[in-house]
Amino acid sequence: LRDEQQRSIAAGKAEADAAVERDLTTRRAEHTMSVLKAKNEILDALFAQAGDRALASQGFDYARWLDQQVRRACAAGVGTLYCTDRDRAAVTALVREAGARNITVGPEPGLMRAGVYLVSTTFDLDFTLDAILADLRDELTVTLTQRLFADVPAIGTATGG
Repeated sequence: LRDEQQRSIAAGKAEADAAVERDLTTRRAEHTMSVLKAKNEILDALFAQAGDRALASQGFDYARWLDQQVRRACAAGVGTLYCTDRDRAAVTALVREAGARNITVGPEPGLMRAGVYLVSTTFDLDFTLDAILADLRDELTVTLTQRLFADVPAIGTATGG
């Protein structure tokens, strides 16, 4: 009876230890996910603000940037170049100035905020501000995360082990 009671106690203890370990693992995962979510929200806000500042020409020469995007699109050859209503006159003039006879300027196809989008029969090229900011974010995420969140402790440190 004593051996059976000790086995029962050991099994109960092992089950309780396993339940505590599962709970701890779940809590660590939830903490990690909440920290990652908060970091991503900060990065989202940072790049949204960069886009807003670019559109407001705060520390950013939007006209020169738009000129570069239109020239990149014109170098691709042929197709329809879509842009916002706000930029249509400038884009039309830039296409004419670049001598791109096989490119037409079309109406904005959707939620474009800035830049141009070239559609041809064989390919699409996205030179919009949002696409370029997304590429920049992909390129800089590791560096920005290291600089912005270097002082965020690991969960083990935060919980005192």
